[in-house]
Amino acid sequence: MTDTNTTSPTPKHSFSSRRLRYRAAHLALALAATALAILATRAADRVAPRIDATLTAESKLSPRTAAVLDTLAAPHELVLAADLTTADRWAREQIIDIVERFDAGSAELTTSIIDTASPAGPAALDALLTRLASREAVSIAQRQGELEASAAQLESLPASLTSWSDTLIAARDQLDAQTYDASRRAFDAWAAAVRLHAEQTATAATTTRTLLSQRIGASNLPPMDLAATAASSAMRALARDLAVLSRELDAFLAEPRVPAAARDALMPIAAPIASTRDTLARRADELSQTGPRAIRLARAVEAGQAAFVLGPPEGDRVAAVPAEDLLSASALASLLDAQRADLRHRVEDRLATAVAAVASPNQPIVILTHAEARPFVFEAPVFDALRARLALRGIELLEWAVVTEPTPPSTVELDPAAERRVVYAILSPDASVRGAQGVSPGAQRAATLAQTVTDLARAGQPMLIGLNPSVLPSFGSADPLAAALAPLGITADTGTPILATDPAEQIATDLPALVATDADHPLTNAVTGLPTLLPWAVLLSPSEDRPARTTITPLLTIPTEREGQTLWAESQWIRLWATPREQRPLIPDPPAPDDRDGTPGPWTVALALERTDTTFQGPHRVVVVGANTWYVDAVAEQRDLVDGRSITRFPGNIELFDNAIEWLAQRDELVAAGAGARTIALIGPIAPDQLATLRWALVLGLPGSILLLGALWRLVAR
Repeated sequence: MTDTNTTSPTPKHSFSSRRLRYRAAHLALALAATALAILATRAADRVAPRIDATLTAESKLSPRTAAVLDTLAAPHELVLAADLTTADRWAREQIIDIVERFDAGSAELTTSIIDTASPAGPAALDALLTRLASREAVSIAQRQGELEASAAQLESLPASLTSWSDTLIAARDQLDAQTYDASRRAFDAWAAAVRLHAEQTATAATTTRTLLSQRIGASNLPPMDLAATAASSAMRALARDLAVLSRELDAFLAEPRVPAAARDALMPIAAPIASTRDTLARRADELSQTGPRAIRLARAVEAGQAAFVLGPPEGDRVAAVPAEDLLSASALASLLDAQRADLRHRVEDRLATAVAAVASPNQPIVILTHAEARPFVFEAPVFDALRARLALRGIELLEWAVVTEPTPPSTVELDPAAERRVVYAILSPDASVRGAQGVSPGAQRAATLAQTVTDLARAGQPMLIGLNPSVLPSFGSADPLAAALAPLGITADTGTPILATDPAEQIATDLPALVATDADHPLTNAVTGLPTLLPWAVLLSPSEDRPARTTITPLLTIPTEREGQTLWAESQWIRLWATPREQRPLIPDPPAPDDRDGTPGPWTVALALERTDTTFQGPHRVVVVGANTWYVDAVAEQRDLVDGRSITRFPGNIELFDNAIEWLAQRDELVAAGAGARTIALIGPIAPDQLATLRWALVLGLPGSILLLGALWRLVAR
């Protein structure tokens, strides 16, 4: 019997076709993944997204740079002219990246890059200079006329000077050798000096004419800077000697016993000498003024590498960044890779400063005001970095020693139109210093400074005030500086500075400060997350009877405990203050927390005040910091070596000072952290709920993703 239910064998080609389908599916999936990867790569090249998790936004333009770019209300241009062909590769990539970020940061800023080593580089530079010269055609022509007139004046002087020399010799001959021996020798010396000036002015005139016929590099601009220096130097030297000669002639002619013949010989030249002296002094001052910007830019272009910022086409505002401030191979040759990032921040700061100088040329003027026995700021090296940082931003620093100078220094020469705001930075004296010969006691000098603060406050002048601990409250007297702050609505407890001790009983007087909790102020936003150190800090607080229409905002606080340290406000601190830092561990029975101490923490140590008064031009602003030397180089410029990089230990000090000056000058749009604050990337603190989410994502995310991909693959394979 035949079995009719026997199953027919499966054709062999069915297995082959299934394998082909599987292979085709695998191939299609691989091709799709490859295509997706290629498309993602191309998209990333175009969009270049960057996710920055650092607290200080390390990979972005700094907030201050962004604020500067936001202020541009008219078209500006940033031009980089550099040897990019032979430059260090890292330098080239970084500076191009920075320029591109500037370009993307504002619709009012266009950027261009000229490779000076490329075949088209020289022509591009010539076109740039031609464009700059056309923008300053009026000022260039005016300067050319001034120099031509100066050369003509120098050419006319030798004849007059020779005639005056002959007259001095003639007057000498009218004097008796025995009676007027000293006068005869003086006239001999002056005749020789005047004749020498005749030769020097003729040489200066020739030099000036020659320079005006030359050109700077390949440009069509004459070296007006060198011509002005040649002419003004000769004029100033001659004016200085003529001033002395004029005084001596006046004194000689005032003598009633001068022989009539000598008087008659000298009278005709006395007035011309005085007139020439005044004319030369004025002309020398005019030539010493900064000439057309195009000349300075031509010099920078001649050096082969620089960046230029050009203001709106209808104006003449132009700024340049010198070659040595850019990322060059020579500057990077000896640096480690980690250290190069610091130069990137420096370049960003230089470019942002140049843009700000063009967009907002009226930078504030800072007057460092103190009550020391004599001026010292420009002699003390502890202010070197501060002065350099302010100068880089176009901010002039002046000094006012109120003990020796009853009135502040004049700003007329720096700001003839009175368009720049003046900010007073107040340094407090040490009230514990005893008086000495020629030096008033510290308490007396503190009273003088307090009166200055009172006068400035009444005039509505912006002030950045630093406070020292004062010994006066310990002896039952009021600290005059604290008393000067009371009418503003601020109470300063300068008699009890804040100290700290660790388990080893080592006392610290320089304490880190934190941004005040829930503070909402432009200055706190600028220093958030940045380490800040305050030496010998004292407690500040707003008073209840503050003036009307006055807002006082806490900026910085010091907590009660920190990393095993105990902090307190100490009332018996004078012995510690008078002991050198290195000898303080040897003090027997050092200060310690007890019932006699001051207000318990946390302590507010910095305040910002703003009050509205119709008698002032705009709001009156004051920043008070309960520490005195927190922005000098010895504190603010302390540095550490991290991963081969020299970083600023307390960038908050620098940023607080720089931004306080901007805020006090009512330039709120520029109050933001700069690139220099980001010397090292800091990851911001992660909230507990966010940390838990990240942990679960790491634990379950990877295996969960594998299971999900497996399930998808199973569905595709069916």
